[in-house]
Amino acid sequence: MTFLEFTAAENDNDRRLDRIIRKCINAQNLSGIYSAIRKGFIKVNGKKKPPETHIFSGDKITIARFLVSQEDATAAASTVISDDNGKPVNNETHSNYSFPYNIVFQNENILVLNKPSGVPVHGKENSLEKEVRHLFDMTAKDTSLAFVPGPVHRLDKYTSGLIAFSWSIRGAHWFLDALSHNKIHKSYLGIASGILKEESRWEDFIFDGKKDAKNTIKKRREQFHTVFASQKKENDFSKRALTTATPLAYGEYKTNPVTVIQYKIETGRTHQIRAQSALHHLPLIGDTAYGAKKIPSAEFFLHAQKLEAPKGNAIALPAVLQAELTNEFKQFLKECRIQFQ
Repeated sequence: MTFLEFTAAENDNDRRLDRIIRKCINAQNLSGIYSAIRKGFIKVNGKKKPPETHIFSGDKITIARFLVSQEDATAAASTVISDDNGKPVNNETHSNYSFPYNIVFQNENILVLNKPSGVPVHGKENSLEKEVRHLFDMTAKDTSLAFVPGPVHRLDKYTSGLIAFSWSIRGAHWFLDALSHNKIHKSYLGIASGILKEESRWEDFIFDGKKDAKNTIKKRREQFHTVFASQKKENDFSKRALTTATPLAYGEYKTNPVTVIQYKIETGRTHQIRAQSALHHLPLIGDTAYGAKKIPSAEFFLHAQKLEAPKGNAIALPAVLQAELTNEFKQFLKECRIQFQ
């Protein structure tokens, strides 16, 4: 019988055998994995172990070849330790691969990209997450059996700019904890219809219309919204949203005034900036979902410009990261006759 040998890495530390195998062999259901472990088709350091066994970096996990697809074997960098046919596993050559997105920062714990507008973060096809996982499979030094990188915060499909992905379990845990304790600060640039005369701190409430369909059905008929914003708490689903909006420059689009606004968010609600800006009569230009007129240039212009982290943090994330504006954003500024750096 052919067996493949996998070496556990740091990102597999203290994870249960059955959970690692479930990630490693996507095609197997849980009952099938338990059966394979009992029958000795899956072993740890050459011995049969129960499914709840905790795995640590350096442990050797051997899996019967018939349980692992060619794709799984290649991705997990397996080694054939016994092959009835004497044929080695084919390993893909990645020397010609070029990652298609701009990397702003990367270390062993975190990856930060400058996302273009129009690229979805999640999804099976043409998503940023899929391309990042491909990059990880080819370049990560610590090849984990179970760990896969993922986004550690949200960014809309048509919002450009900084987005962070975990590059290790440690990176994921630290970033998510820092976000929950307001240690990560994010700033955005947007082009809004109308004039914001002075810096304003918006304290509103946002709720998901899907969760409160009874009370929002009339609003849904009037206009499509993903979320609704109100200056008062309308229902039990409402969550406080805090944003500081600062005008940076003024211009004109087809005789209508526009303002370049810096948005600093203190909370991370879905569509927070889009919903609050519209509530305060400053919808992002082109954002038809929140009351603006359609423009031919883009869906809307919103850019995650800056990410600030505590100095000397545990994952060596720089204190300040910034992302350059997209060419489309710059071109629209010119169209609005806005001189802005």
